[in-house]
Amino acid sequence: MLKEGLTFQMNKSSRKTGGRMQEWPYAELTSMAKQMGGPQKMIETITSNARTEGRMDMIPWLGAAALIGAGAKWGYDKVKGYINNRKKAKEEAERAQEVLVKIIAEETLGDSQAGEATA
Repeated sequence: MLKEGLTFQMNKSSRKTGGRMQEWPYAELTSMAKQMGGPQKMIETITSNARTEGRMDMIPWLGAAALIGAGAKWGYDKVKGYINNRKKAKEEAERAQEVLVKIIAEETLGDSQAGEATA
């Protein structure tokens, strides 16, 4: 509300002077500062209002950043799971190959020993 009053006062003065803020009467500025509790209080109020407005402008960006972060985390988890599954499948295939080689080697040795025993 205070900010709107300040904007209204500035616009009203700017219309009087043809839009040139350099000709804004000093008396209006000092009067406004007095109404707001002094020049320091006026500057603090303007700064506080600008910060509040800036925070409100940041909310959509924070939401977008959160969504992007969540999507990146989901994608990372999917890729990591895919890589781990491939790694497990490869290890299982290697173990199966070792078992098959061992079985074939035992059968080959068993057949050759059985052939020697019958001969």
